[in-house]
Amino acid sequence: MEKFTDWRDKGTGIAPFFPPPTSSKEGKVLNSVVYGFFFMIKIILLLPFIIVNQLTGSKMALTTILKRLFGWSMDVNVIGVKRKAVTKKEHYPTAGNLYLVNYQSALDAITLNLLSQGNPIFLVPDNVHIYKLSLWNFIRYTLDDGSLNISKYGEIVANINELKKSVNFLFIEGTCSNGKSTLPFNLNSQTLLEFLEPDNNGTVKPQISLQTITLKVNGPLATPLPVSKGTYLMRMLTHHVRYKCKINEPQPLTKTLDELRIALNDGDKFKLVSKTLGIDSKRKFISEYSKTRR
Repeated sequence: MEKFTDWRDKGTGIAPFFPPPTSSKEGKVLNSVVYGFFFMIKIILLLPFIIVNQLTGSKMALTTILKRLFGWSMDVNVIGVKRKAVTKKEHYPTAGNLYLVNYQSALDAITLNLLSQGNPIFLVPDNVHIYKLSLWNFIRYTLDDGSLNISKYGEIVANINELKKSVNFLFIEGTCSNGKSTLPFNLNSQTLLEFLEPDNNGTVKPQISLQTITLKVNGPLATPLPVSKGTYLMRMLTHHVRYKCKINEPQPLTKTLDELRIALNDGDKFKLVSKTLGIDSKRKFISEYSKTRR
């Protein structure tokens, strides 16, 4: 892996785009057949819940489906609030607000859907614009697109005023890492400010704080590189899905956005990778890495 040293942070030693280690079970035909057989049996048994979820959007039904199929679990921690005092209505993400989220897996959108108290919208920037995506298009973009062309999957949103009825999650890195660090943001503070306060002509100094949500999925399910849906489904069945969700206290919007990035990195500024390891660097990494897989 010496040829990939350009994509390893010199200060921390972290290589944020390297794929996580996976189980040897994934590549075995017999295991795939066995897991596939039991998966289909479970699907049949869960049909009533699937129908209810499709007709009503019930998150309770969706939670049951995910638990039975993939052993899905979520551990939610609200910073500054004792666990016994946490209520979904008061402390979970609500409509009309914007939350900044770290980006490490195609499953992040499903987790946030379960967490949100309303209809979720997923936002991904391309350095100039912010695009909104449906849950399914978020998964497609994360798993399929090595070009990292977000415009193929979403539509441009001018400002937050268009999103007053939804729970809004901004994946400000613009692309996935392997969960070992938070990538440099694919959006500057001025563009973010204009998105949040479109009517501010610059005469009023804004006092804006944003809430961040830190997600952590078990390692093999991080998706820093494109992967086929079949392969990823096998990983979910093999490893099960375990999420830790930390809803952080609001941080001020500053010119450098450093406070927000540190908060997304679980408060550890010493494990932030260089700002050269952003989305453009990842495009080059994907190009080089794919040559070794041919």
